Amino acid sequence: MTINSRTADIRGVRDAEGVQNVGKWHEIIHITDHLDTLRAGPSAGLPGFEIPPRIVCYRSGDAKGSPEAAAREFWAEEAGRAAAVSLEALARSEAFQELCRAASTGSGPVAGGFPLLYEVAEDIGVNATALVKQLTLEGWIVVTKESGRNVVYVQPRLNELAGVG
Repeated sequence: MTINSRTADIRGVRDAEGVQNVGKWHEIIHITDHLDTLRAGPSAGLPGFEIPPRIVCYRSGDAKGSPEAAAREFWAEEAGRAAAVSLEALARSEAFQELCRAASTGSGPVAGGFPLLYEVAEDIGVNATALVKQLTLEGWIVVTKESGRNVVYVQPRLNELAGVG
């Protein structure tokens, strides 16, 4: 099976391995939830040269123009990222523990928040964009601009879950 073999060639991708790992979770969601739908139809092959059925994922923006395909892709994208950025994985990251400890010392933005998030992403094998997006969507962190810079606020409940605070 080949998953995301050309990720490093995509413009703007800085952490191809992390993007590929999140992509693998995306595909796992398809396998658990959409396998029957994603099997490519049979093709007429020459006797002795038959090709086994393939699983096809359409991650492009138009998802083959079908609302059902778009819904499948959205679900796999969201669920895959959530699985990749699980609290269980985060709990094993020393950088994550450090982020939570730093957040527990005050009510302002976390000093060095983004460098710590990059370390966390590396620790759990995802790209930083996926990590920040997931933690933001779940309400664990807030990213805002202050004095022209992005800063990170960690919500107190995340410290509690991390056993810090």
